[in-house]
Amino acid sequence: MLTLKILQQFENQIAKIQNRPASRVVIKNFPKEIENVKSMYNYQDNEILINNEMMFQTYDIELVGIVFHEGRHAFQWYQIKNPNLAIEEEDMLRIWEKEFLDYDQNLANENDSKYYLKSIEIDAVAYTDLNLRSMTKVGLEIIEEMKEFVKVRQTDILNKETIF
Repeated sequence: MLTLKILQQFENQIAKIQNRPASRVVIKNFPKEIENVKSMYNYQDNEILINNEMMFQTYDIELVGIVFHEGRHAFQWYQIKNPNLAIEEEDMLRIWEKEFLDYDQNLANENDSKYYLKSIEIDAVAYTDLNLRSMTKVGLEIIEEMKEFVKVRQTDILNKETIF
């Protein structure tokens, strides 16, 4: 099992590639109403939160994927808050900000497709899948409703950014 120290070191490297401050990786007991959520990004405190209960039921490669995914949300938030440094278009930043501020964890808990079709989630899944494939040649299982959106976003990411 990967340790918190290793996960933090990994996040530090991802943040360096993305030209943003590293998020603090925290293992935490999640409240009962979100006990089945593995992780989330707390943009108010720039933290990647990993559910303590789920951590021990998660393979190492999934933990790496979690850090990629939640770290991507950190990248999105940093872009929103630093538009002068952003590589994304203003329209995308506005959409991302609205989605962050209107975030509804219950949609994620219920596996609602509205959650998975948010721009911030499509971007995070696209980025995570690209990086996992680059590292391991195995990507994410992507739900059918997202596949085309993720594919389009991956092309955009590869035209703008360096992946791990």
